[in-house]
Amino acid sequence: MKLYESYVENESLLMSTYLDPRFSYVPDLLMRVRWTEIEESIALYSESLIIVPTSAQPPVPKKAHVEESSYAKFVQSKRLSVGGNSIQAEMASYKALVVAGRPALDSDPVTFWRAHRERFPLLQRIALHFLSPTQSSAIVERLFSVCGSIVNNSRRNRMKPKTLNQQHLCAALATLD
Repeated sequence: MKLYESYVENESLLMSTYLDPRFSYVPDLLMRVRWTEIEESIALYSESLIIVPTSAQPPVPKKAHVEESSYAKFVQSKRLSVGGNSIQAEMASYKALVVAGRPALDSDPVTFWRAHRERFPLLQRIALHFLSPTQSSAIVERLFSVCGSIVNNSRRNRMKPKTLNQQHLCAALATLD
């Protein structure tokens, strides 16, 4: 229970859970936190984002489609009214999409967000920030250092990779509380 409490208190972990379409809006997943509270955190976070354009030139405009039917005009007006840059509109569309058809548990959430970047531009930026791993971290550097010292040891330099992996796994599990 102590681990769960530390999870619920960590805002980054809550936002990551929300932005992972495999777990977002799952009923009773978070016992004490409501999804609306996480949505408010996402909205506050999106207001603090500074969007820097990737190029100085504007993108090439899309070709205009000439649609005559009143239904097509209605759908287009709904897209324009809901599909603005409002984070609340994106979150409502995201909720509808996720609840209607949740991705498989073995799917990659980053792939999901790249596929939906046109529909959810603001949420996609936030999701890539929270769900993408850092390129390098101190933990990885320490792991490479420990592996290097084991492999460079004259008595263990013939250790198979599987044995090395098992040794590190046992050492890591021994440090858990």
